[in-house]
Amino acid sequence: MDTARSEILQQQLAWAAAHGVVVDAKGYTAAVEDNLFQPLSAATRADFVAGSGDELGSTDRKGKMCALHSSSALACNVFDYWRTRDLSAVSRALDLGVTAKALRFEAKFPTGLDGVPPNLDLALDADGVTMGAECKFTEPFGSSKSAQPFKSKYFPSDRKLWGEAGLPSCQDLAEGLQKGAPQFKHLNAAQLLKHVLGLAKLGTRSFRLIYLWYAWPGLESETHASEVAAFAAAIDKDVQFRALTFQEFFRALSGNLKAEDSGYAAYLGERYFGGRTA
Repeated sequence: MDTARSEILQQQLAWAAAHGVVVDAKGYTAAVEDNLFQPLSAATRADFVAGSGDELGSTDRKGKMCALHSSSALACNVFDYWRTRDLSAVSRALDLGVTAKALRFEAKFPTGLDGVPPNLDLALDADGVTMGAECKFTEPFGSSKSAQPFKSKYFPSDRKLWGEAGLPSCQDLAEGLQKGAPQFKHLNAAQLLKHVLGLAKLGTRSFRLIYLWYAWPGLESETHASEVAAFAAAIDKDVQFRALTFQEFFRALSGNLKAEDSGYAAYLGERYFGGRTA
């Protein structure tokens, strides 16, 4: 039973009802804008149009971002506000150690394989450093992952893709996952390994992978946190991997906001970070 997921959905439905946001039986708003603090910036809309996740939908089909439980909507509500603003506060809250100069959504980092590369929810660029962020809302508390999390193209008979990138521990972990090692129930470790491979293909060690997830009180969240720690311990030490919860990020960010940001902070606090959150 996905208790955390169910409770988060109820939290979001209560927020919608309190603010007159109309949703259908599946928890989808009529338009993407109804699910957002502010309309998507032109640059962010272009990012999602170019992405491969069908987040915005079409004139006759609702996009995934219309869902109250959408992690893309959560990421946009948190980060699109900063698209045209100084990113110092965001950089400090993420503990980047550098100040990001720009951000973009649905960032593609090709792995060198055929097909559509996996999209990272967010990328932050600083001088000489690329930081990719994978954002999760209810996903860790949903259905179990596939028994074979990678397509066969990730394991050609004559090559070891992560090994060629100088990441032998990531190679071992990927092979174990593909063979069905029951190590992760809530964490999509395969997805993170694909992102590591894409980032490594930048041709520089100056990259970082951030895992930003929404915590919820209870055993599911505690187990997920343990799995995140296990993943961090299993991958190569050269990979600059950092995990933190949206709650941790928001607490850190709140200490660096200005009076002009009060509406933004109030929206996030009421919708996502008030009441029964971890």
